[in-house]
Amino acid sequence: MNTSPQIAELIESIVKIKKIIANKMLQECGLSKDTIVNMKRQQSLPSADKIAKLAEYLEVNTDYLLGKTNDPTPPSDLDEDVLKLLSIVKNLSVEDIQYLTKQADFLSSQQGE
Repeated sequence: MNTSPQIAELIESIVKIKKIIANKMLQECGLSKDTIVNMKRQQSLPSADKIAKLAEYLEVNTDYLLGKTNDPTPPSDLDEDVLKLLSIVKNLSVEDIQYLTKQADFLSSQQGE
């Protein structure tokens, strides 16, 4: 299992690779801006629910952050195409999402004919 400094280093490397703004991530996960520094100094380790929020934000498995697996992929029952669609949709405007929803409804209704 990873130590607090190892988890901090892993988070930093994921943040760098994914070009995430660390302070924004920490804020959105309900953590202080000093969290990573404190983890590196072994002064603290976020609670399990905060680690889970970080993993979700970083789109990795919590076990990956904790060092229990080398597979960063979060577990999912969704197939690859659905996951790809979700990653695209999350960056669209509300209007675009509404349009896609109407198109999906139409396609779904055509399946029954």
